[in-house]
Amino acid sequence: MITFQKIAILGMGFMGASLASSVRRFGSLGVQIRGYDPLEGRSAWSQSAGIVDQVFSNIADTVEGADLIVSAAPVDHIVSTLLEASLYAKPGAIFTDMGSTRERIETTLGKEFSTGVSHAGSHPMAGSEKTGPESNKDILFVGKWVFLTPGTASIPALDTLENFWKQLGANVARIGAKEHDSIVAYTSHLPHLAAFALAQTLPQKWEDFVAGGFRDTTRIASGLSEIWTPIFDTNRPGVLEALDQYLVILQKWRNALGEAGTQAIEGLVRKANESRQRLN
Repeated sequence: MITFQKIAILGMGFMGASLASSVRRFGSLGVQIRGYDPLEGRSAWSQSAGIVDQVFSNIADTVEGADLIVSAAPVDHIVSTLLEASLYAKPGAIFTDMGSTRERIETTLGKEFSTGVSHAGSHPMAGSEKTGPESNKDILFVGKWVFLTPGTASIPALDTLENFWKQLGANVARIGAKEHDSIVAYTSHLPHLAAFALAQTLPQKWEDFVAGGFRDTTRIASGLSEIWTPIFDTNRPGVLEALDQYLVILQKWRNALGEAGTQAIEGLVRKANESRQRLN
């Protein structure tokens, strides 16, 4: 059972709205959900759709009396959002955010938060190239991993957050911020970078002839620059490491295609098949 009585969600885009609708579906009837977004249309839509109980035009009113305060803002706005929220939150409130990079956020908040503020990262490995609340999914987190990074939170606070995410159907892994950033660099950030690069590679004169494979592979290249630029920026070390490994593999493909015969190409395809099958 969700133990929070009042939850404040700061950012009512796809992720924030999905969190609200998920709490609405799986949470106790008595949970009050409050929403805020600098784009007022998002908050208004979320209230009209019934996934939040109240919306506010500022952070201070949104977090008043909240037991759990969640920032679902883009990663470059999370720190400022939570620092402002901490000025108006009640004592004992738990802070978390859904940012997909962790180390820079948690290092900064660890220095800037007042003593005793309990914050942990909550990054769901679930998402979409869509950004608006209208696309929210109330089962978005079911069966998905949520990385819980400790930040300044106590063990009891982490336990409470873990139970919260499990109530929404998620699997929870507690890991450090640095390890988190390394993992998502390979599993999320590099795939997006590759999709962006591949979408740029296609000559415009041939766009009418693309097949399903190209569309499938580049679907996530629809992600907005205001979301992905700060993600790449705040996880430069992890992304560069993953990109360097990717370039090593691409060079192997380049070498194989430059050789006579097909043995090297066949070997690379088979290795890729094996890697993909392990994911199943």
